[in-house]
Amino acid sequence: MYRLSPKILMASLCSLLFWGGALACAQPSTPIVHWELQIIQEGQQVASLVGQTPLGQSYTETKHYLGQPKIGCNQPALELSRTITVTPDNLTPKAVMFTLETRETLEKITSAVVSNCTAPAAPRVVSASHPALIVPFDSWTNWQILPHNPTLIYRLRAHLNPA
Repeated sequence: MYRLSPKILMASLCSLLFWGGALACAQPSTPIVHWELQIIQEGQQVASLVGQTPLGQSYTETKHYLGQPKIGCNQPALELSRTITVTPDNLTPKAVMFTLETRETLEKITSAVVSNCTAPAAPRVVSASHPALIVPFDSWTNWQILPHNPTLIYRLRAHLNPA
């Protein structure tokens, strides 16, 4: 039977650890982008997201919430939702380029009034995507999704992991 000497076995193990570690060190790491997204509706911040996403990977979040019927009106709350996908795609020395996708179910603003209460709310679905939103490091960048009824703006800022 063939048997390895302890010296050869130890030398082989050390060689494997050295070259394996050298290969791991030689591979460049993917930058981690820290970002913050604020959702502004009718001038008020209604939600925010904070994330840490490797460059080139996506982060998706879906939130479900209830719309608030007017006080004193006997109406059911409307189920609303917001799905957002944030992808930091590219880096420059001064900015991050993001792809953003969103689908929001909002309350449709209605002017019909029934005995001091607006008519029951109906959902309105808004979908939007931005293929190349450039966000300078540590500065807010706005993306206007709806100009009115209601106004809807996403504000995004980003920075990289400190080296």
